[in-house]
Amino acid sequence: MRNRPGLPARAWRLAVLGLTTVTLGAALPAPAPATASSRAPTASLVLDPTYNVWFTTGNKDFCLNFQVCVWDGTGYTKDAIFYRGNYGRCEGWRFENTWWQDHTYSIWNRASGPISIWNRHADGSFHYDKYGWLASDYSWGTTPFSYIMDAWVYDPFNDCRDGELFLHVVKPPGG
Repeated sequence: MRNRPGLPARAWRLAVLGLTTVTLGAALPAPAPATASSRAPTASLVLDPTYNVWFTTGNKDFCLNFQVCVWDGTGYTKDAIFYRGNYGRCEGWRFENTWWQDHTYSIWNRASGPISIWNRHADGSFHYDKYGWLASDYSWGTTPFSYIMDAWVYDPFNDCRDGELFLHVVKPPGG
């Protein structure tokens, strides 16, 4: 785990993302009802209200239909980003310069169709290599893509190619 001296790991991750605390408002869907085996999120930050992207600490039960959910812990633990939206073909999100770059240890694709996983070239360009195609409802608590995942896109026909990706960047609220 990358950490800076004097900062707890969670505080460092939030500092890297440049986030400020925002209360989860009525504009976002409520999490699934808590059960005896689940726990409520301990923190919620709206990352991009336009696309309904939010950051939370919670378990797999809080990943809703039509979301792509990634966690920075194995077994759907630790911090998570839940992406909800109506995406076009080859549209998705990139993680460069955030804690999530190469730290997505669990993933659950609850989107309406398949997504693909991408790794950005190390040469500093914005060229990517496709590393996997994940069917709808694919989930893995210890994803083999954890050290290479720099982006994901909605890829219903497994035909997205480098150069045609439309990738959003997670921004802090109001940024």
